[in-house]
Formats: sequence, structure tokens, C-alpha cells
Amino acid sequence: MGRTSFTICEDKVQMDAQQLARIFHDNLKVDESPDVYIKALDELVSGSSVINVEDIEEVVLHCIKDHTESRNHFLQLSRTRPGSLLELLEYGSGKSIPAIVDAFSNAQDTNAVLREIQKLLQDRNRTPAWYIQLIYQLLEKNWYTFSDLAFLVRVLPRRMDSEQVRPLSLVLFARLHSSYPSDFEKEFTDTIDTLAIEADVGIEGSLDAVLLTLTELFPLLPLLCSQLLLKPELQQVLRDESTRNRKTLLLALNLLSVACIDDTVRRYIADNLLKELETAFSDSDTKLYASIVLIKTWAFKKLQSIDIEQLCATCVTELQSPVVKRRAIAVEGLAYLTLKSTVRISIRADGDASLILVQLLKKNPDSSTIYGILSTLVNLTASPSEQSSEQKSLNALKAYADLHVPASGKQEPLEDDDEIDAFIEDYILDLQVIGTLRSSKNVLMANCKEQLAKLIYQVTKSRPFIQSCVKQGATTFLLEYLNDAPVHNIIQILAARALARILINTDPKLLFHRHSPMNSVPALFGLIPILDGLDNEEALSYLTTRDSYEALLALTNLAATDSSEELAKVIVSNNRYWLKLMNCVLDETVQIQRSALELLANLMARPINIAAKFFNLANPESRKNFDTLVCLLRLEDIRSQRAIAAIFANIAGSIPFIAEELLKEDELIKAVILTLKEQCEDEELMQRLLFFIDALLEVSPSKNDSHLLVDNKDLYKTLQKLVITKLPPESFEAQLLSSIRRRYSLFGCDLNQDEVGK
Repeated sequence: MGRTSFTICEDKVQMDAQQLARIFHDNLKVDESPDVYIKALDELVSGSSVINVEDIEEVVLHCIKDHTESRNHFLQLSRTRPGSLLELLEYGSGKSIPAIVDAFSNAQDTNAVLREIQKLLQDRNRTPAWYIQLIYQLLEKNWYTFSDLAFLVRVLPRRMDSEQVRPLSLVLFARLHSSYPSDFEKEFTDTIDTLAIEADVGIEGSLDAVLLTLTELFPLLPLLCSQLLLKPELQQVLRDESTRNRKTLLLALNLLSVACIDDTVRRYIADNLLKELETAFSDSDTKLYASIVLIKTWAFKKLQSIDIEQLCATCVTELQSPVVKRRAIAVEGLAYLTLKSTVRISIRADGDASLILVQLLKKNPDSSTIYGILSTLVNLTASPSEQSSEQKSLNALKAYADLHVPASGKQEPLEDDDEIDAFIEDYILDLQVIGTLRSSKNVLMANCKEQLAKLIYQVTKSRPFIQSCVKQGATTFLLEYLNDAPVHNIIQILAARALARILINTDPKLLFHRHSPMNSVPALFGLIPILDGLDNEEALSYLTTRDSYEALLALTNLAATDSSEELAKVIVSNNRYWLKLMNCVLDETVQIQRSALELLANLMARPINIAAKFFNLANPESRKNFDTLVCLLRLEDIRSQRAIAAIFANIAGSIPFIAEELLKEDELIKAVILTLKEQCEDEELMQRLLFFIDALLEVSPSKNDSHLLVDNKDLYKTLQKLVITKLPPESFEAQLLSSIRRRYSLFGCDLNQDEVGK
């Protein structure tokens, strides 16, 4: 008799914790009796069974989840022996935490555990990460008052010397501040003040705790942290201790670097600490750390013994440091410094620096370093015309945009477009920056994607670079970044601009492999405002006439492919898209109006989804659109006339019953005849108008139905003149005239040469 699972026999209670854990790992079925679980848990808590922490977590997890009796026993132990229970799990992975949290019913169930955690966190021989994770998940239950948890604010700053604790504490403090903002800020202030007093009287570790805690929390609570940092008492302790203790100085410099996100701190540094920073710059151990603070302070004209070139050289040198953190600081410094044209010119001219910077991307650095490198490359590839206006308006490097640059009579040197293009070709395209990031195993963070979108935008501004950009996966990246969403901010606008330029300068058939061409439509229409009060205000302030023009060109290219019918369907089924297109048809800017008409002409080549918008003449809205086209046929712009002629030619040649209706439209016939008479020198326009006339005559069963054409003397004379013109017999115009002449003959009219002389 075969068995598919492990069954415990009558001596089942004799199974120890290790045997039970092995069964769990092997995914074997265990007898339903909870006694085995309870015995194993007691063995673990008493220390009589020693197994690895992974097995401990398995046993605890199953004790909680598999049986009510064993879960209740776990809860009893959490009240009576919380220390022993927690110590078992201290080095665990955390996978048992959700089950432990769910086992508790209320705050009272956890009181003993919280008291024990408070003691354990104060014991520096303990590893607190697991306990912090447990408390964070308990907070999600919303059971507690702040007083239940205030001990965390008092205790955790003293454990910030652990790299494992710092990020977990930040997450926990963020949650506490979100739930109890005023209580948290008061307790946090009291804690930092207490630590500062301890530091003043020489208690070891207190000042380090202050510096590490403020460094970690500054991005979360910049106002509160700046107020605490700039207190005179703490500043005095910092000055005294930094001169005596190299470790404290490095921690202080690191804090000042982070604190530069606050304008008040930057001003304080510029007014009070530059001398100390210049001294730190002269020491090789602290030079880089002082450099980044000086760079972020952005008070270069106040420096006595250091200039921008020295700061830049320091960062460039440190790009090759074997220490990851030092490389990251160097990259951050260059991201700031390349906001200045002098530095941009210098870096572009330094082939080694540029090469090292790009090569760092291929070493799979962390996200902050990728962001810094991309920010630097964005600065280095921006055209001179954008440096003073567009670059600022883009909010590029938001962390840097608030810097108050002191006024200076010195003008920034002019940059050369050719040098920028050479840099793009040599270091962005040839070194496969876009391709490297596209193929990277690391998932790009949102801020890195923004910088890459900006970089692609700047590269695609030059037409010769577009194909190389496309080969590296730029189109796919842009489509995924825009993600079918409306354009709402400047970065999305830049991405949409880049996508439009790619579509204008590349055959759309070659672009879409993983995505549908329709994925590009929301972004392209996002570049066209409608000005009905419903546009996104942030985006609207950045949109230009050129954006509308290039979006229409890109859509026109899409409409020239096999996707034309689907594109027409997407446009007519979206009211805002359609309104935008019709607004462009009536736009005062010739280029926009022309492009909109050319888009319609391409869509009308496969008219099934769009014809009703113009040629359902019983519908008032359709009639209005039709009358608009008839009027626009008389535009002065010849290319616009060609587009409208193509619209009428396409519809008349595609749908016979619409052609029959058009035979009755007096104003249309007059406009066509007059345009043909006046513009017969334009070959393309003449072809389209002749095709339209031929299509109407083809569906006309009698002279009475086509009298607006056949009886029109101006048309007759114009056609006669064209007939006697010596057109090549194989030309399209000659073939059309031959067809029209045959159709005229069916109604007893002759357009041959002999009639002219009569």
C-alpha cells in the first residue's frame, strides 16, 4: 500500500523540533495533532533543542498557522517568556513576522513583547533589525498611542551606528511621524537635545548618534532637522569635537552635505563654515567630503583658497576610487558642478573624465549613482540655447534648482554646439549609454528614467543621431516610460517630443516590435493643447507651437502605414483627440493647419473609420466639418490645398455612394473647378483634383446627375487646355485626362483638340 505523505505514528509526540522543521522543509504532511508543535516550541524556548534560525522560523510559522492550540500556546509564551521567544528569532529573515502580527488580537496582546523589545534595543550586543521590522508591521494595526511607542524615538538614535539599523529606523520614524506628527517631533527634539547635552559633557557616542540620526532623517524632515542642527549649543559642540576627532569631522561633513537640501542650512554654511571647510579640503582624508559640501553650498565667490576647477578636479580624480561611496560622492559633485558652463566645457574636453563617467554605468552602480551620472550627462548634452532658460524651466535636478547663486559680474563662457554634438556622438552613442541602460539587469528607478528620457530628448534633437538612438532601444524605452498615459509634466513632454522626432525621421514600420503603434498616440496628442480649460496646467505652460507641429507630423507618418485604419478609429473615438485635430485644422499657424490637413488626407486613404466625420451630410456636425473642408480648399497655401484635394479624391475613389452625394454639392464643385483653373501648374494638386473629377464622373449614371460638372463651362475649358498640353502619355495626369475625356464622351461632349478651334 503506497503512501504519498509522511504520517506520524503513536510515538509522534516524541518528535523533536529539528525533525519537525525537516518535515516542513520537505513539504510533507504532518499529523493534525498540535502536541508535536507545542512540544517543539517549548524545546526551542527552553533551549533544549538547538537548530538553525531558518528552521526556527519554520516551526514558529507553522505553530501559528496550523493549529489553534499551538497558536494560543505561542501567544501564551509571548506574554510569559517574551525575551526567550524574541531571542530565537533575532537573526531571522522576517518571513514569520506577518504571521506573528496576525496572531495578536489587540495592543494588550503585544505589551509584554514591546517591553522586551525596548530592553533588547538598549542592549548593544543585540541585533535590532528583526525587532524593528516586527514593530513596523505592528504599527499597521493602528492599535497604539504614541506613548506606547515613544521609547523607539529615544532608543533608536543610539543604534544608528549600525548600517543595518539606519534605513529601517528611517522607515519606522517616517511611519511614526505620519501617524503622530506633533508628538513625534516633540519627542525627537527632546531626544536630540538630550544627546547634545551628553555630547557636551563628553559622553562617548552621543554626538555620533546626533549626527547619524540627523543625516538619516534630513530628507524626511528637513525643517525640523535644520532647526535642530543649527541650534547654537549643538554647533559649538560640533566645532569643538570636529577639531579633535577625525571620525566626528567626517560624520559632520556627511551631515552637512545632506543638509544642503535646506536653503537655511546652505546660507548658514556660506556665512559661518567656509573657513573650516577650506581647512578640511586641504586634508587628503576629508578633501572629498569637504568638496561636496562646498559644491552644494554654491558660494564659490566667497572661497579664499579654492576655486571651481579644484573642486571639479577632486571629483574627477575620485571617479576612479576603489571605494564605492567615494565614487558616488564624486558623481554627485559633478552633477552639481556641470550646471556651470565652465565645468561642462572642461569635462567635455577631458576625454578620460568623460570615458570614466560613462564606464561607471557599465559597472551596475546603485540607483543614486546612476541618477548622478545621468544628471551629469544631461547637463553635458544640453544645447547652449537651453542652459539659461529651458534647463531651469525643466526642473532638471530639482535638488539643485533652489540654489541661490551669488550674483557675479563674470559672464559664463559660451558653449559650442559642434562640441556638444561631438560629445554626444563619442560618449553617448558610440559608448552605447542608452543601450547599456536598456539592457541592464537593474530596474531603473523613476528618477533615473526621468533623466534617461531627458538624455534621449537631447540626443534626438540632432537628426543624424536619431537612427543610432533608435538602434539602442530608445523608442521602446520612451513607449514604456510614457506607458499610454496622458502627458502631465515636463519630463513626459520631453519624452513625447523625442518620440515625435523619432517617428518623423524613421519609417514607423521599423519601430514597433514589442509595442503597437497606437501606444504612441496618447503621448503625441499630449503635445497638442486644446485650450478648453481642461488641459493639464503644468504641461500647458511648456507646450509650444512646434510641439503641435511635430506631433501632427508624427501622426501623419503613422497614418501612412498599415495602421491607418486603427489610428483613425482611435482618433474619432476619443472626443479630445478629435477636438484637438479639428482645432489644428482651423489654426492660424499655416504649418499646423497644413499638417493637420495632411494627417486627415492620410487617414482618408482608408476612410472606413473616419468618413462619417465629414461625409455623413445629414448630420449637422458632419455637414459643418464638410463645409469647413470646402472653404479650406481655397487656402493660399498650396500644400494645404493638396491635402484637402487628397481628402476629397480619396473618399470619392473609395466609397461610391459618397461620391454620388458629392455630385450634388454645388459649393464643392465650384471650389474644385476654380482651384483647378487657377492652380493647374501644380502637378500634385492637379492630379488629385483630376482624380476627384474622374471618380465623380464614374459614379454618375446620367448627364442630369453630373450636370454640375459636365455643364460647367469653366471646367470644360480648363480640361480642354489640359488636353492639348503635351503631357507624357504614360503620366498619371495624361491617364486621368484620357479617362475623363471618355466619360465626357458618354454624355455627348468632346474634349479633343479639334473642338478647341471651333
